[in-house]
Amino acid sequence: MEAKAYGRDRRVWTFAGRSRARPEQVYDVLADLGSHLEWAGNRQFRSFRLLSLDAPGGPAEPGTRFTSTGRIPMNRARFDNRNTISKADRPRLFEITTESTIAWPKRAHGEGTFVNTFEISPDGEGSRVVYRSEQLRFREPPWGLRYPLLRSVTYRIWIPIWSRRGFRNLLRMAEERSTATSPGSSVPMK
Repeated sequence: MEAKAYGRDRRVWTFAGRSRARPEQVYDVLADLGSHLEWAGNRQFRSFRLLSLDAPGGPAEPGTRFTSTGRIPMNRARFDNRNTISKADRPRLFEITTESTIAWPKRAHGEGTFVNTFEISPDGEGSRVVYRSEQLRFREPPWGLRYPLLRSVTYRIWIPIWSRRGFRNLLRMAEERSTATSPGSSVPMK
């Protein structure tokens, strides 16, 4: 069976947020790949989150490869992801390119390429972060993306809701870590 695209392949979602954590602290959470299982997994919506992650220890750098498995909303199938750190410039930029596969039992496997980019800049004593999630291609997607009306609602409403929550979890985790590592202070950094 040949994989089929439904609708436009290329999509982009952009979110901006502020954190009381410094740019280096936000970047360090991103470069700690194990933390992704917390902010994009355990703290994320149960129906749209990372379930597993296998990555090398230490801070990620360009070329670092790791695998992950993600949950697909309203479906038993899973995203099996092969991820590569495509850009890592502490503390300004962190980018992950993901090749995803969905093993559908009765049709061609789903395949997609996604790029998640985090641009971090100083903002007072904290940071401003712009998160861009880009879908470059997606063949044989879940059923909610196969029909025009459902696809429109999913892309315009659901994906932004799910992605924005993960992004806020990242910013929150960076703030939590900055408070925990603030020298000589038991008061959260402002």
